[in-house]
Amino acid sequence: MAEGVHEELDSLNVEDKHYSRMKNVYNDRLYKIYDKIEELENLLSETRKKKRSIENDKVTADNVYKTLIYFEELYDQMNQEEKRQLLKSLIEEIHIYDERKENGQWLKFLLGMRNPMKR
Repeated sequence: MAEGVHEELDSLNVEDKHYSRMKNVYNDRLYKIYDKIEELENLLSETRKKKRSIENDKVTADNVYKTLIYFEELYDQMNQEEKRQLLKSLIEEIHIYDERKENGQWLKFLLGMRNPMKR
């Protein structure tokens, strides 16, 4: 795109009475092209940074698997406050019945599970 404008600019006749205006038009087009290139390069750079950040923060399947294998053992070693904090970090909202149901159930439903990896 910029090459075509460069070629057009180079092909201008210096003797033409509108040379200065035409040159300014081509130069304006070139500046706009270079501004767009710079904008896209910055966007690409930011996108690459975000991608690296996501890759660095991602939870690997292996880590999840190991955590799940040892979860019961880890949970058993936690005191009551640690267990409470863990559950609070995982569960966004709990709805319970005012009265216990005939089947002994109190829990209506859990509203969403929090993503513990979310910051």
